[in-house]
Amino acid sequence: MISRLTLAASTALLCAVPATSQPLPPQAAIHHANNGGIRDWYASNDAGLYLRDRTNRWYYAQFTHRCPGVLDGMTVLFDTHGDHRFDRSSTVRTKTMTCAVRSLVRTQAPAEKGGRHNNIR
Repeated sequence: MISRLTLAASTALLCAVPATSQPLPPQAAIHHANNGGIRDWYASNDAGLYLRDRTNRWYYAQFTHRCPGVLDGMTVLFDTHGDHRFDRSSTVRTKTMTCAVRSLVRTQAPAEKGGRHNNIR
């Protein structure tokens, strides 16, 4: 018979182990994001955004949860929380919701097939 103490200890141990064993890839940051650092963005679905910086490097920002607002509207706000860097601690705000970024990694330019695209001028 399993004691309550053993069961509680086992449960605590299981809760301490991360749900996924896959580590996040090396994280990136887009500097001066609120001052022309983000030049372009593209949303192919509601899981994340492709972002192009002022030097034409592309990044993929994966959201912590689905963010259908990026597909619904033309306006998004890149919230850097005051430090002028867009990174995995930033958020993307749309007309209807705020979406937290889980990770930001360098990537190739997206293959544009449908989705929402905006050139920032």
